[in-house]
Amino acid sequence: MKFVLIAVLLQLCLSVLEVNAGGKPVGASATGSVGEEVNESQLQFGDLLVSLYEDINHYAVYVGGEVLEGKSPNQNIFEMTAGGCRFHEVHGPFRRHNYLDPGIAKGKSMPPQSRQDMIRTIQELRQKDVCQKYSLLKGNCEQIATKVRYGEARCKQEGTNAASLAKFLPNPKLKRHDASAAA
Repeated sequence: MKFVLIAVLLQLCLSVLEVNAGGKPVGASATGSVGEEVNESQLQFGDLLVSLYEDINHYAVYVGGEVLEGKSPNQNIFEMTAGGCRFHEVHGPFRRHNYLDPGIAKGKSMPPQSRQDMIRTIQELRQKDVCQKYSLLKGNCEQIATKVRYGEARCKQEGTNAASLAKFLPNPKLKRHDASAAA
């Protein structure tokens, strides 16, 4: 049984690495069973974007035209890839999936951070080791995206066969930014 679990986890890891190493960018394949298809004009800063690629959801955060350190004006997403966190330009269609928002979440919900806290989280992540190299357990694309939006890293892989395995992944203990402590 342990061998089967290890083999399945290894396959999941390899699939996720393939997606993040050079798979279709977010928006290139907006088909899937989660989220809602939207135009870029319907997106707001901090929205989670998802694309399905070989039964793995790839996540990114929509940053639009926000001026951020290290971001070019044409780049509209922040994402984790095999090479680390980056800003990137993608074109729709987009699939928004803010699955932990109150009123949307199935089970425990989490309110999104404020825009300023999301920006601060992106800046902090870009300086940390977790954003330098992809890790299935400590810094996959969904964990980085949910850390930005909600202040806590989560990985559910909703709507995929990987969902049953994702529940065994630890949630990295990247503490939520406390706005009151920064003031």
